[in-house]
Amino acid sequence: MAQSRPTSAIYTNRSGNQNTHAGHGCQNANNASGTFISIEQGPHSTFSIILCRHSYRIDSNHADRHGHTENRGPSTPTESMRIAIPRMRCSQISLIRSIQVFDTPNGTYEQTSLLDPRVDPQRGPSLDLWKQTLASLFTWLPNLNKQDAQGLTVLHHAVKSRSCFALNVLLDLIENHPHALRLAFNVTVDLAALLNTPDYAGQTAAHHAVVLGDWHSFKLLAEKMSDLNKLADKQDQTILHLAAQWGRADIAKYVLDKGTNIDQQDRGRHTALHHAAMNGHHEVVRVLLGAGARRDVKEDCLEWTALHYAVIRKRLETVQVLARRSYNETDDELGLDVKDHQGRTALHLACHLEGGATELRIAGDMVSVLIAAKATLNVTDAVGCTPLMYAAARTNLAAVRCLVDKGADVDMRDGKRKRAKDYALDQAPRGKERDAVVKILSQHHGGEWPDGGGPGGGLCIAGQQEG
Repeated sequence: MAQSRPTSAIYTNRSGNQNTHAGHGCQNANNASGTFISIEQGPHSTFSIILCRHSYRIDSNHADRHGHTENRGPSTPTESMRIAIPRMRCSQISLIRSIQVFDTPNGTYEQTSLLDPRVDPQRGPSLDLWKQTLASLFTWLPNLNKQDAQGLTVLHHAVKSRSCFALNVLLDLIENHPHALRLAFNVTVDLAALLNTPDYAGQTAAHHAVVLGDWHSFKLLAEKMSDLNKLADKQDQTILHLAAQWGRADIAKYVLDKGTNIDQQDRGRHTALHHAAMNGHHEVVRVLLGAGARRDVKEDCLEWTALHYAVIRKRLETVQVLARRSYNETDDELGLDVKDHQGRTALHLACHLEGGATELRIAGDMVSVLIAAKATLNVTDAVGCTPLMYAAARTNLAAVRCLVDKGADVDMRDGKRKRAKDYALDQAPRGKERDAVVKILSQHHGGEWPDGGGPGGGLCIAGQQEG
């Protein structure tokens, strides 16, 4: 077997000190034994991780100017384990792993072939990537069965490092080389338990991968988990909830294919569709609707559906997706007229939006979308107000025009006997927009401007003045 060439090494002793250098051997030590981790570049474009336990002779009579004792004797490996991982030259996206056992004059070792999707498909993992991976392993491996102050495990830290390759190697060591970990760190790891260990917010490493949008790390973890669909954090949010909340359409498709409950509600009774809609992730909304998500589910606080949230957050594209009717959907299933705790539909909320010219234009566009989808025009809320009354009070000229053109009743009265024009005169600020709204409502009704020469006077009802 050709002689391997060491390229990088890291040493850690029992006290947790560390030194990084090239080649074999260690310059400093303050214990009689420790763990030595190194990378070697060998024949056939292979890299090897060498984990071994070393013994040292300490000369306590010799110290440097800082008072540290030096290792005055040779490093003698008492036990060692070599794990060789070839550089792959493959353009496949999926993970490839094969294990072969080799007998050599130096003992038996396993060669594990790994392909990470982010590794250069032509050249494989670079030496720099290997060094970064080694540094990560040096930090994680001694703490495999521990959690930090936030409850994070080594898998959480591997995901948060955004190094899918390092996570890949770490999982391979835990799953396929437990003997090497026992040898080097005297730890035994239950991978299934580690995968399902939450942090103090109740989120596993897979949850963190979703939040970070790391599809490859998520898939590495998910493929090793027995029941991905039961994972929920302290807010009762599943992987699907987080995928919808953060706009991870690929992860949403993956967990839906695994049979997750698409309409499962979190602690606030939000479904994944709620989260996708309120955050404007219309691609995830399409995925969820295509998989059969219900549009009429209400959350607890305001009793809003996903459509209510999309409207109030001014998510026009999401509203367009939610209002699009499938060929076999009924009006009830579409959920356009579902009312919240105040009896308001999505059309009420769209007419109630306020803001500058851009916000009002978006509100007018959403009103047009909802009307085109056959939302009820003259639906009333808990106090008898129609969407037209809301639009008149906000002087949303585009919404008023659209509602009137489509046949909204300008003469309907609420519980206080007020009509849409009353709301425009009583609540809207004076200006050109209010004048235009009042004019549209008056002309459609067939009345005239109030006595007194304009929109500031009394209310005209069929030519009569009302005080």
